[in-house]
Amino acid sequence: MALPSTKATTATTTHAVVQAIETYIQNQNLLGEISELDELLYDLIDLHKDNEVALKRVLQCIHNLLLGNNKYNVKFGAKVFHKLIAVVIGDSKNCSRHLVANALHCVQVYARKFPRIDGKFLIQQLWFLSLNSEGQPHAAQILVQLFDDFVNELGEECVCSSELHLLIKNLLQSETREYRKSAYFLMRKLADIMRRGDTKILDSLKCSEQQWSSYVHIMESLEEQQSHLVLPTLGTLLPRVVAGGHNQDQDDDWIAWLRILYVRLLQDNNILVLRWTLTFFLNHFDVTKLLRTNLLSEFLAATNRTQLYNVEGYCLPSFQEDKFMPSTEEKMAFLEALVTIPWHSVPLVFWLHNVTEERHNDFLIGKNLLLKLSSRIRALKNKKLRGIAVERVECQFHVTVDSLTLAEYLVYIETLYNISDVYNICEPLESKLQTKLLGESDTRIEDNENVLRSFMGRLQKHPKSEDAIIGILSYATKHLSDIETEKLILDMLENRNTVTLILCGVEKLSISYIVERILDGDITTGDARIEAAYAFSKDKSSNDDIKLRDKFIELTEEQSKERRNAIKDSLLLINKQLTERKPRYFENCKEHRRKIRIARALMGMQKYIDWSDELWNALLVTNDQLNISYMYECLVARLLPSFEMLIERMQLMETMKPSQQVSIISVAHLYCIRRWHSLKPKHLKQIVNLLWPHTMGAHFQTRLLAQLVIHTFAVKCEETSIEVPILEALKTSIEMTLGSRLPKFENETRLILSKVMLQTSSLRQGDAILYMTNAPFDEFNKFLLGMHTTVEFEDNLDEYRNVLITKKKPSIADHELPRIEMANLNVQRKVNPMNDIFNTSETMATDTKHMDQELVVVASLIDKLPNLGGLARTCEVLGVKTLILSAKTLVDKPDFTNLSMTAEKTLNIMEVKPEALAEFLIKKQSMGYKIVGAEQTAYSVSFADFKFPEKCVLLLGHEKHGIPVDLIALLDSAVEIPQFGVVRSLNVHVTGSLFIWEYCKQHLNK
Repeated sequence: MALPSTKATTATTTHAVVQAIETYIQNQNLLGEISELDELLYDLIDLHKDNEVALKRVLQCIHNLLLGNNKYNVKFGAKVFHKLIAVVIGDSKNCSRHLVANALHCVQVYARKFPRIDGKFLIQQLWFLSLNSEGQPHAAQILVQLFDDFVNELGEECVCSSELHLLIKNLLQSETREYRKSAYFLMRKLADIMRRGDTKILDSLKCSEQQWSSYVHIMESLEEQQSHLVLPTLGTLLPRVVAGGHNQDQDDDWIAWLRILYVRLLQDNNILVLRWTLTFFLNHFDVTKLLRTNLLSEFLAATNRTQLYNVEGYCLPSFQEDKFMPSTEEKMAFLEALVTIPWHSVPLVFWLHNVTEERHNDFLIGKNLLLKLSSRIRALKNKKLRGIAVERVECQFHVTVDSLTLAEYLVYIETLYNISDVYNICEPLESKLQTKLLGESDTRIEDNENVLRSFMGRLQKHPKSEDAIIGILSYATKHLSDIETEKLILDMLENRNTVTLILCGVEKLSISYIVERILDGDITTGDARIEAAYAFSKDKSSNDDIKLRDKFIELTEEQSKERRNAIKDSLLLINKQLTERKPRYFENCKEHRRKIRIARALMGMQKYIDWSDELWNALLVTNDQLNISYMYECLVARLLPSFEMLIERMQLMETMKPSQQVSIISVAHLYCIRRWHSLKPKHLKQIVNLLWPHTMGAHFQTRLLAQLVIHTFAVKCEETSIEVPILEALKTSIEMTLGSRLPKFENETRLILSKVMLQTSSLRQGDAILYMTNAPFDEFNKFLLGMHTTVEFEDNLDEYRNVLITKKKPSIADHELPRIEMANLNVQRKVNPMNDIFNTSETMATDTKHMDQELVVVASLIDKLPNLGGLARTCEVLGVKTLILSAKTLVDKPDFTNLSMTAEKTLNIMEVKPEALAEFLIKKQSMGYKIVGAEQTAYSVSFADFKFPEKCVLLLGHEKHGIPVDLIALLDSAVEIPQFGVVRSLNVHVTGSLFIWEYCKQHLNK
C-alpha cells in the first residue's frame, strides 16, 4: 500500500486521506523520517487552514502517530510543526481554544520526543510568540500549557524575564477571567520555583519568597469573591505583602505589583472586602504613600459608595487629618484629586468634614480649584447634604472666597448653588455689598445694570435675604438716580417671594386626619436612607417629618377629652390591625415603623387619655419588637386604673407565654416604683408573692427578671425604711444565686425603664426608649430629648444603647484590623487547576494523558441521590472521567446537584441499567479492564494492601444490599476496607471516595 498521491480538497476527502495515512503506517514497519508524509501533512494543514473541523482531524492524526511512535517508529520533520504553529497560532486570531490546545499539545509531544535542535527551536519560537501579548491573542494559553517546557528549555531566561513579568501584570489587570486565572497559574509556578531555592527570580521580582507567596494567595482569593475566605486571607497576609512596600527606597518594580493588588482591592464589588480595604488604607497610608503608588484617584473613587457611610450600621471610620495629609502640599494634591471624582452626596460630605478642620480655616486655595469643588457640590443630588457641603466650603475656604472680586464672587455662587436651593445667602451678599459697594468706594461700580440684575436673579430664589435687600437699596440711594432707584424697587417688590405657613382651626380637623398626620412620614430604604441618616448625624436638628408628627401630638392637648380618647382608640385599632395582618415582622420594617409611631404618640398623650383594655391587649402581643413592648409596658404601668386590676392580671400569668409574663413583671415593677411612696407594705407583699414562683421558672428571661425585680424592691425598701420580711430573705437568696453577675444584670433594660419614666416628660419617654434601643433616627426627636434631660442621664442612655447594639450586632462594634502573629501565616485557599483556566475538556491533551490508566466508576446500583451527587463531585475533583449511573436524568435532580456542585457538567456520565450491568462488565473485561468491587466477601482482600490495576472498573454496591451475587462472580477482585469499630459498614459515597483516591494515589498522582 502506498501513500495517497492526491491532495485532499474537502473535509470529507481529508478524513479519507488521514484514514489512509494511519492505515498505511499501521501496516508498515517504518524506520526514520518519511519525507512524503511530511509533505502531505504540510499540504493538508495549509489547504485547510480556514477549516477548523478538517484541521482538528489532521491534528488528531499527527497526535496519534506521535503517541504510537513506540509501536510504528515514525519520525516527523520539524517543517510540519512550524507550519502548524504558523497556521493555528501565528497567522489566525480566530482559531478556537480547543484547536490551539490540540496544536500546542502536538508540538509539546514532538519537542519532548526530539528535544535537541528541532524541539528546542519550536519551544523558542512559541516562547517569543507568547511574549507578544498585544499581537498574539493566545499568549496566555501558550504560557499556561507549555510553561514547564519553557522553564526546562530556557531556564533563567524564562523565569527572570522582564517581558514575562510584564505579561503577567497585564493578564492580572485583564477584564477576562481566563486571562486573570492564567496569571495566577503562572505566578504559582514562579512561587514553586522560588521554593526550590532559585534566588535570581527573587532579585528580578524585587521581593522576598514570603511576599510573593502571600501576594499570589491574596490574588487567588480575591478571584473567588468569597468574603469568608478573602477577609481572613487579607488580615493574615496583606501586612507581609506590603512590608516596606511604600517607602521611597522600595524598588519601583515591586510597587508596580503592589499597585495591581491595591487597585483590585479598591475595585472589589464585595462591600465587606471594600470596607476592610479602606480601613486598612486609612490606617496605613497617607497622601504621600498614595501618590507614591499612584493610587490617590483610585482610593478616592473606591470611597465613593454610599453604602460605606451607614451611621445606623457600618460607617467608614474617620481619621486624623494631620497624619493623613500633614503638609499643605499634600492637602493641595488631595483636593486636586478630590475635584476629579463625580461624587455621590454622602462620600463628598464625609471628605469635606474630615479634611477641612476648623483650625485650618485660613487655608488658601486657587480660585479655579474653588470653582471645581463648587461645581462638584452643586451636582450633589441630596439637598440637605448639599447644604452641609456648602457650609463646609464657605467656612474652610473663606480666605479664598473673601479674595474674590464681585464679578468672580457672582460666578462662584452660581457655580456653588443649585437652582433649587433655598439657602440664606444674605450674609455673604451683604458682606460683599457693604465691602465692595458701600464700604470701600463712594463711586458707582462698572457695569452697574448687569451686576444688579445678577443680584436680583439670586434674590428671587432666596426669600430670606432681607439684609441683602437693604444693602442693595443703600447702594441705590447713594449711586442711582431717582428713576433708576424707583425701577429697582418695583422690580424687587414684583419678584419677592413670601411663604407663610399657618396651622389653625385644629378643632375643625377630623380625627382620621389627625391620626393620619401623627403616622405620616416617608419610610426610606437603601441609599436614600443612608443619606438621610448621615445628614442627621451632621446636623442634629430634628427630622422634618418628626417635627410635624410632634406638632400634631402636642395639639391633641388642646382637644376635648372625648376627641383625645377617640384619637387613642383609633391608634390602638390600627395597631391591632397591624398585629393581625402580620403577627411576625422584621425590625425596622414598614409595620414596625408604624407601630413605633403609634406607641410613641400614645406615650406623648398619656397625660390626657384614659385607660383602655386595648392597651392591655397591645401589651400582650407576643412577637412585638422590644422597643414596642417597652413603650406599652410604660403606658400600662401609668394608666392602670387600680392596684386591684394589676393583681388580677398578675394572677393569670401562669397561663401566659414567657414573653407575656416578662411584660407583666415589668409592668408590676414600673407600677410599684412610680407609686412607691404611696404603696403600702401589704401591697408589696402581694406583688412579691405573685412574683416569687417565677423566680424558679423554666424560662430564663422570666426567671431572671422576677429575681431582679424582687431584689430591686428589697433594696428600695432598705433605702426607704420599709419593712417587708419576705423581701429581706429573698434578697439574700437572689444575691447568692446571681453572685458576681448581679451588677451586670442590674443594667437590664427593663429595670432602666423606671428611670426613663421618672426623669423625662411624656413624649420624651418614648424618645428615650427608641434612642436606647437603637431605633431609626427619624422615629424620635434626639435633639429635644437632650434638651429635656440631664447630661448624666444622657450618658446612661448612651451606655445602655451601646450595650444593646453590641448584643444585637456585635460585628458593627468591631471594625479594627486583626492583630496577627507573623509566625503562622498559613491560610485557606482554593486550587486553581490548569483545565479550569482554558477549558480543554475536548482536547487530545486531556483525552490521552493517561492512555493506559483509566478508572471507570460504576454507581448504577446506588439509588440515593446525595450519594450519587457526592460521588460525582469526588470523581471530577480527582480526575476520573467516566461515571456510570442507572439513569442520566438523575443528574438534574436537586438532591444530586446540591452535592455535585456542577461536577456533572464536565464528567462523562453514562447510563447503564442495573439489569444490564453484567453485559457491560463482561464487555469491559474483553477490552482489558479489571473489575474491582467494593464488597465484603469470603475471598475479599484488604484495601490497605490492594494494588489497583491501571485499567480499572470500580463497582459500588447498593446502600443496603451491596453487590448482587451474580455480579460478584464477575469481579476480578473484591476489596474491603478494614474496620475497627462496631458499625457494620461505611457509607457508599465515603467508600467510593476512598477507593477513587487510592487509585489516583497509585496511578494518576505520580
